[in-house]
Amino acid sequence: MENWDDSLLDQLEELNEIVRKAEEESAAAEIFSENGEHALCKAVLWSMEQAVVVLSLLYDESGEAEDCICEKVNPAFERVSGISEERAVGSKGSEIFGEKIPYFDIFVRVAETKSKVRFKAHYPKIGKYFDMWVFSPEWGRIALVFSDVTDSVLAEREQQLDRRFLDEILDSMNVWLMIFDNRWNPILWNKAAERLSGYCSEEALSPGSRVLEKLFPEELYREYVLEEMKKAAHRPEGVPGELETEVVVNGGRTRTIAWTCSRWKSEEENEEGLIAAGRDLTEMRALEGALRESERRYSSIFLNSNMVMLIIDPEEYRIIDCNDAACRFYGYSREELAGICLFDINMTPPEEFKRHLLRIRNGERSSFVFHHRRKDGVLRKVDVQASPVLYDGKALVFPLVREMAEGEQKHEDGFSR
Repeated sequence: MENWDDSLLDQLEELNEIVRKAEEESAAAEIFSENGEHALCKAVLWSMEQAVVVLSLLYDESGEAEDCICEKVNPAFERVSGISEERAVGSKGSEIFGEKIPYFDIFVRVAETKSKVRFKAHYPKIGKYFDMWVFSPEWGRIALVFSDVTDSVLAEREQQLDRRFLDEILDSMNVWLMIFDNRWNPILWNKAAERLSGYCSEEALSPGSRVLEKLFPEELYREYVLEEMKKAAHRPEGVPGELETEVVVNGGRTRTIAWTCSRWKSEEENEEGLIAAGRDLTEMRALEGALRESERRYSSIFLNSNMVMLIIDPEEYRIIDCNDAACRFYGYSREELAGICLFDINMTPPEEFKRHLLRIRNGERSSFVFHHRRKDGVLRKVDVQASPVLYDGKALVFPLVREMAEGEQKHEDGFSR
């Protein structure tokens, strides 16, 4: 009898009225005979799994209700409430619960208006929650019918806390997270999704929001994206994969999002759908584009400059790249010069040259005068301006080489004389 309705209340009122009349007429033995209708009613009332208690209001001299007294309880009362029949029957509410009787204002209103009400009651003193019906068979008296719902209330609260905790985790993620049912209706939209898309969760999750049509306005592209998301979600476990898409966010701006997709399924509710977690690559792709353009420009400058330029590895003492001017100056092809040992062209003793490289890497000195040997064996006196550079995480040296004129002198201050 967990699900109650008004018809049950009416029956309980009738049962209570029968009991009351029987008591007034002092004919309980006759009315509650084994074969009588009243006996059946009382048996039903007293065999209920729900607790039943009948209370009478007590009034002060001014006619204000100030307390209540327990007239009777059914056998289930002690099991449900945790209060013994001996403790309850004949006791005032204030004697059991103290000066402030829980929900006393509701009891008074029901008793004086002969109304009925149902609510979820919490009694901290006994540590329980009850699903409670209150009705009045006559003015000044009330009947309470209630069941213990403590476990379900606590479980619901724990579930709410778990959901709130999960929501906080999802909202703290710096990942665009959206979850769809199997009809592509969004059922979750986290804070990152709001921030990146420009659509709040209420707007995205509202029925008929058509948020996917807003994000992917071109129909063919939208169909392609959704199909690829489904394919990505159905990849075998352990097989990584991302789907990179262009998304039109609120305001018309385009973002580049990399989606990782997976399936979700609820066995209990027999539902399934798709989870899409997106990383915003917009700035990264813009930086990559700018870097490619920068590399293109500097590559053009490096390759086409008339100044001899080299890139050397100071740990392996080899040239790893050079420009066309260097090839012309040294007489090697680019393939030959890239990879050649520095000691094959620099006439400085190896140990001394290694010390010079160390000074360049440490930023202690950048200007040197060396004698370099060309492929044909001719020695050239050169002025070298070198600086350390970082390329692909590796420390390299970038020298600019200039052939010195006949009689030109270079001093330690770096100026020619």
